[in-house]
Amino acid sequence: MRNLVLIGLIVLSISSCDKTKKYTYVEIIEKKGLFGDIKQEEKDTLVITAKTDSIAYLKVYRKFCIAKMAVEDVKKVLGSVSSKPINFKLLDEKGKDISFIISFDKKDSLENNIRTKIFEIDVQ
Repeated sequence: MRNLVLIGLIVLSISSCDKTKKYTYVEIIEKKGLFGDIKQEEKDTLVITAKTDSIAYLKVYRKFCIAKMAVEDVKKVLGSVSSKPINFKLLDEKGKDISFIISFDKKDSLENNIRTKIFEIDVQ
């Protein structure tokens, strides 16, 4: 079933126009201040290209999950971290955040599949 969904995404991306669009990934972190206060701020940004909004979303969702896993790994070793990713934005070419309005078939199951694969990785 998972392979069918991936094949569907590949066919969709091939059948769509050949033009790729630029998107910007913005990571939102929760950061502990010196006096115990907690702030949210925008951190890493990354420009990516994709043929569709859905493909761009899956790319940045994967990056977000990897960032969360990295923080969890550091927390296991050091006991605490000063910041952690809590969300992300996916900005289109006009600078509009489209991460909350993107909807496509099997979105939940694809997100779950990405999460599962990333968090199954055992770094030793």
